[in-house]
Amino acid sequence: MSTKERVLFITCSIFSYCSKMLKKPSSLVFSVSGGIDSSVVSTIFATIGMNTSGLSMPIKQIKAQYDVS
Repeated sequence: MSTKERVLFITCSIFSYCSKMLKKPSSLVFSVSGGIDSSVVSTIFATIGMNTSGLSMPIKQIKAQYDVS
């Protein structure tokens, strides 16, 4: 599966999930830890055309590194 196909699959999955809700959501919230996977998810959510918010969820690390994630 190519990168474009994967992004399309994830995007379609998000819309499919939302379409099954009793009330269409006006926004979506997702969590990020600061890793590369969080960057990919943030980028995909930014392109889907809905209001989105990312919540930073620091992984177990020393306190001085919290701002890095």
